[in-house]
Amino acid sequence: MQEDTMTYYVTNSQMLTDGNVLISGQWASRNAPYGSGGFLMKCTDTGTLQWNRLYDSVNHRSYGYINYYRSLELQDGSFLLAGATNNPVTSNDDVIITHTDNNGNIIWSKTYRSKVWQVGTNGSGSYFYIQDVKQDPYTGDIFFSSPHWSDGYNITKFNIANGAVAWSKYYNTWGASFDRPIGFDITSQELVSFSSYTTGGTGISMYRINKNTGDTIATRFYQPLDASNSNGYVGFLNADGVTKLNNGNYALYGPQYKYYRWGATDTADMYHAGVVELDPAGNFVKAYSFRNPYSSNSYNTKIQVFKDGSGVFSMLEIFSGYTANVYYVQFKDGQILKQRRRYYLGEGMPNENAALRLGDGSDLIIKLLGDSISNINKIEFLNLHISDTASNCLGWDDFGTYTEPYKVVPVNYGFKSIVSNDLYESTNKTLTTWNSVPYELPACRQVSHCDTFSLVPSADTICVSGSLILTARKNPGCGASPFLKYDTSLVQSFQKLNDSMYLFNFKDPGEFKLYGSIPGCTLLTDSVKVSVRRSNGQVYLGKDTVICPGNTIQLNAHKGYKTYLWQDGSTDSVLQVTQPAIYHVLVSDSCGNPFRDTLEVKPHPPIPFDIGMDTVTICEKDTIAIMAPAAFFNYNWRPNYNANGITSQSIRVAPARDTMYYVSAEKTPGCYVYDSIMLKVNHSTAINLGVDTSFCSGDSLVLDAGAGFSQYQWSTGSTARKLTVFNTGKYWVKVVPGNGCKSADTLQILQVFNNPVPNLGADGPLCEGTVGRLNPGVFSQYSWSTGSTDSAISVTQPGVYAVSVIDQHGCKGADTMTIDKLVAAPTDFLPADTTICNKSKYVLKPARTFSSYNWSTGSTGSSVTITKANTYWLEVKDQYQCIGRDTIAIALKDCMRGIYIPNAFTPNNDGRNDVFKPLIFGNLVKYELNVYNRWGQLVFHSTDSRKGWDGIFQGSLQSGTFVWTCIWQLEDEEVKREKGVVVVVR
Repeated sequence: MQEDTMTYYVTNSQMLTDGNVLISGQWASRNAPYGSGGFLMKCTDTGTLQWNRLYDSVNHRSYGYINYYRSLELQDGSFLLAGATNNPVTSNDDVIITHTDNNGNIIWSKTYRSKVWQVGTNGSGSYFYIQDVKQDPYTGDIFFSSPHWSDGYNITKFNIANGAVAWSKYYNTWGASFDRPIGFDITSQELVSFSSYTTGGTGISMYRINKNTGDTIATRFYQPLDASNSNGYVGFLNADGVTKLNNGNYALYGPQYKYYRWGATDTADMYHAGVVELDPAGNFVKAYSFRNPYSSNSYNTKIQVFKDGSGVFSMLEIFSGYTANVYYVQFKDGQILKQRRRYYLGEGMPNENAALRLGDGSDLIIKLLGDSISNINKIEFLNLHISDTASNCLGWDDFGTYTEPYKVVPVNYGFKSIVSNDLYESTNKTLTTWNSVPYELPACRQVSHCDTFSLVPSADTICVSGSLILTARKNPGCGASPFLKYDTSLVQSFQKLNDSMYLFNFKDPGEFKLYGSIPGCTLLTDSVKVSVRRSNGQVYLGKDTVICPGNTIQLNAHKGYKTYLWQDGSTDSVLQVTQPAIYHVLVSDSCGNPFRDTLEVKPHPPIPFDIGMDTVTICEKDTIAIMAPAAFFNYNWRPNYNANGITSQSIRVAPARDTMYYVSAEKTPGCYVYDSIMLKVNHSTAINLGVDTSFCSGDSLVLDAGAGFSQYQWSTGSTARKLTVFNTGKYWVKVVPGNGCKSADTLQILQVFNNPVPNLGADGPLCEGTVGRLNPGVFSQYSWSTGSTDSAISVTQPGVYAVSVIDQHGCKGADTMTIDKLVAAPTDFLPADTTICNKSKYVLKPARTFSSYNWSTGSTGSSVTITKANTYWLEVKDQYQCIGRDTIAIALKDCMRGIYIPNAFTPNNDGRNDVFKPLIFGNLVKYELNVYNRWGQLVFHSTDSRKGWDGIFQGSLQSGTFVWTCIWQLEDEEVKREKGVVVVVR
């Protein structure tokens, strides 16, 4: 793409979310009137232009410029342009930030300068450049980081709405020069920022910064070291960026120092670019350099790492101003997948831009090419795919670049200071914008030839000391190198022999699984599995041995060898042997090493084995131990009949019948011995004393052991054939028959039952006109003197009555009762009919004492209290239990009721009216009498109605008139109060 009257210095390119490409930088007119400014171009990933916007100051001055070398697509789809522009007032470069919509139209634009820049001095503001710019995904704010000349590096936060600076600070490390930011990551609360600095060597810093205030939270410092522990080659010369990988780690990358040979004697390959991987906590994971024998100009060296760990490294080997080789290396996780060399003749490249990753996995590089012949500059779109076939169009295969690991170690280094309010708004430029339309130029294209892929190992099993050659088979026209993935902990060394062959050496045994892939029109994959084994060394069959007739011995050469060959031609790892002979085996391991061993099997000599007498006689309940000889193993007894085990050297058996017991054992493995013993079992004669039983008190039981025995022995000490027992207990007998096998039996007297005790009651009379009931109690059987067998009988006449009973145990009892006479029932024991006063109480009771009482009122006491007129009866029982009843009629009459108090009395001791007290008619339940003299003194007080006042007060007989008060209550009436006067007459 080009425009005849315009040069586009492409300093930045970016993939957009819609799949298109955004390009920015500086334009310059090639014809008068000359001018320059910034531009923003949107096109497809194949170079088709969609629109192009040019920007310049309204008050443009000579030598004025704008260079948008950073661009950012924002969350709302608008764009942020960041770069530099000249400040004619200070003679320094200012930072310019321009916010546009998604068509490049200006929303706002501002310029900024630092308080540490001195007016009119180059190397201050002109050295300040924006290394990284990002939008906070949580708040939408904008952050960028930039280096100062010698004053640390800056981080600035500003508001996307209007460009207002929220905070701007620069960070100083002790003794550091050229502290250049690599890039940063934004989390919910922090910025994680990385920089590269020099301190007599090179170093890397990691700052955790509070994104709201700019204050540091924590710092870490590192030093990179190559294989010789040198720091001079592998440090970052410049920084290209930081990528947060899919695994959460950080990849830091940029050009390194050793980009040309240092003197005529320097023959070592160059260190052009490096990648350092740290985990989220800042711990070292890995690092590697891209090395080759080609010198570069350093400023065209570029490296880009994507989130999946893949990336593109490029460098320029210059021959003259417009002639050079550009080397492009595509890689993943430190493994080179494709490298090529593209020759540029008559075309100059002011700078190289970072590669963009397209949706099909290819990489796009956009840059300015200066044509020395036409003197018309153009923009090149270079689309590189790993599957590209070598050609003039996309470059020729090259094999000069390789990766070399190095390490990054923590160091104790110091954080010096933070300076606030670094950037502030400068004299702003008013921008104008217009459209311009470059046109497309013809370009070369190439088609992928990669559609087949497979991995072929030189062997599927090898020894640790061996080597494995892996061949990647692909189409002859396929330019892709496979990406290999495997467990590096098993690999001692790895070497790429050419674009399709690889050499592996292993350090430990194990199962080695290797995965490979190449990108064609689709991703082609394959995998292989190789068993890595350690050599077993010399084969060993064991010591010479012996074999017993009929036995089998297994000779074991042990698994793990590749081949086996026995003297009989068999090829298994084991051999079954049944005869004495000399045996040998030949084996080879996975590495082809042969090993041999020989073993002699001899016949086993006879083995003595005896368990004792052939026949032994025992009684049926006896237990006998059988002992086999010692110094054998694997004892086996049979049958397992009434035995306590079958695998021990000795067993205990108790057979109930004649039994033959057999035993086998091994002297040596497979050499068995055998013996047997016959046990003859004599049986004792059975005796039976009977079942356990019980009997009644006074009874006994005769136990008989039976005839025909030579000896008897009872538990009581008796030696007789029979035993009579009277009490509870367990009784046993042991007898000896003629064969010597003892017999025994036991019987238990469970209980001696008490005899039943019937009770007909005490002797005595019978009430006339009544029927007596004789009941001795509850039993199983009854027999009365009257001939009855009922449980009870009725009697009406005097006489002697007897009963015999049998209980549930069969035990017997008896009782007798005599009725000596008939007696009359009680009569006439209540008073005659009578009357009582109304509202009075009358206690009614019989004239004699009885054993029980039952009144018509329900009372069972010896008396009742009567308050109402009625006919009452009483039923009683006398000492003979004869029942009688008597009746009384009670009527009511009116009687005087109340209290009558006299009004005078004569206390002259004549026996008449000598005491002042009330007359009471009725039952009194409450009473109080008080007498007062005319001065109100209490002269008498009483709560006892039987007591009165005798006219005496304070020891003197009184006379005259006195006042009394009386409180009383009769039964069933309310409380009453009265007062009056009484005259003491003398």
